Amino acid sequence: MLTRLRRRILIPVVKFIAPSKSELGLIEFISRENLSAIALFRLDGWKEILFRDLTLSSQDLVCVFGAYLGDSIYDYRTRFDVSIVGLEPVSEYQKHLSGRFKNDVKVQILPIGVSDRDESIRIELSDDGTSFYKNGGSSEIVNCTDVVNLLDSFDQIPKIIEINIEGSEFRVLKRLLASHHAKSIRTLIIQFHDFVEDSELQRAEIRKTLSENYDEFFCYPFVWERWDRKSD
Repeated sequence: MLTRLRRRILIPVVKFIAPSKSELGLIEFISRENLSAIALFRLDGWKEILFRDLTLSSQDLVCVFGAYLGDSIYDYRTRFDVSIVGLEPVSEYQKHLSGRFKNDVKVQILPIGVSDRDESIRIELSDDGTSFYKNGGSSEIVNCTDVVNLLDSFDQIPKIIEINIEGSEFRVLKRLLASHHAKSIRTLIIQFHDFVEDSELQRAEIRKTLSENYDEFFCYPFVWERWDRKSD
């Protein structure tokens, strides 16, 4: 009776929280399938999951779409000594990134966003939730570049593209996966966002397309997922 009561109380709570070390004892009362995706992501290692089993050399290039304050860039640089191209359209975050990496010759910050076309668009500012798909708060007009044209302009194809662009990932991935680059990028690390209209359907369609050339390495739905290019 007590165990059933515990489950009835704990399951709805844990579905919406990420367990801390002190909370890991909850697994004694509920199973993994009752944990939310974000809770599982934290339980399994948090951001360490993003870099697990990546093989990169100092000659490789990583591209970060949605550089924000540069934490991902810092991790790739310190863990693998790779070159980085980070895209960040918001002027406040560009300034921060320029200061943070001003002495690092292997980091290039591009003051643009990425899209499925070249365009200027209004973006709503909300810290790490800044998005083209939300309303309210302050905003600014930013420039975005077509993802295919962007990659065509590089001297070197990125080994990894990390995508965390607050809703624009659907348009960008559809454009990217329909291009000649679909078989070129070795690894895609993607954060999908569920506040976009038809996000579940769009994600399912993209995942189906991804599976043609990529294998899923891990998946925490609408948190992070990684796809590695299939062996030839």
